[in-house]
Amino acid sequence: MKTIKFRAKTKNGEWIYNLAPLVPVSVFDLTEIDRDTLTQFTGLHDCHGAEIYEGDFLKVNLSEGYKIRLVCYNEDMMGFCLAHMEDWYDPFLYNRYQASVSWWERFKDDIEVIGNRYDNPEVFDQYAQESRV
Repeated sequence: MKTIKFRAKTKNGEWIYNLAPLVPVSVFDLTEIDRDTLTQFTGLHDCHGAEIYEGDFLKVNLSEGYKIRLVCYNEDMMGFCLAHMEDWYDPFLYNRYQASVSWWERFKDDIEVIGNRYDNPEVFDQYAQESRV
């Protein structure tokens, strides 16, 4: 059975994990969390056993060396994909995702969570700026 759970940051900046999707609002006050940080668990773990969530930065070993990718949910693909951050702001590039459903099988032994876009926005900014140069 697939584990469905979420994480979010509280207004004071602490992460809350294991938020269940069907918990009544009265049990957990949604006004206490930053809704922009509400992300879903992918059901996958990195090479060290850390859970991988939407919004996480992954260090992935590709044939051309290590690259940083952002875990995103792609509605067109109906699944989690790896975003190519260096192409994020290219207005002419439609496919900014590693959209293959086999991405996990290809990279699972050498994927490492190195942060997320909420705690480490500088990682995203660095790659986005490099692509604009």
